[in-house]
Amino acid sequence: MQKWDYQTLETTVDAREIDEILTKAGETGWEVVAVTPIIATNASGQAFTKCFIIMMKRAKT
Repeated sequence: MQKWDYQTLETTVDAREIDEILTKAGETGWEVVAVTPIIATNASGQAFTKCFIIMMKRAKT
């Protein structure tokens, strides 16, 4: 039976930063299994995406 390592990351909404993180992770065998946006509200009550939580897995060796 396959066993997995899991890693959870929190990142900003900057697309370049997300690309860099995912590229580096992919090079070491990590695969994204879920992305969850964290929504917050500003002082005027408007919602915005504060950050993303990224869950990844890779096969245990």
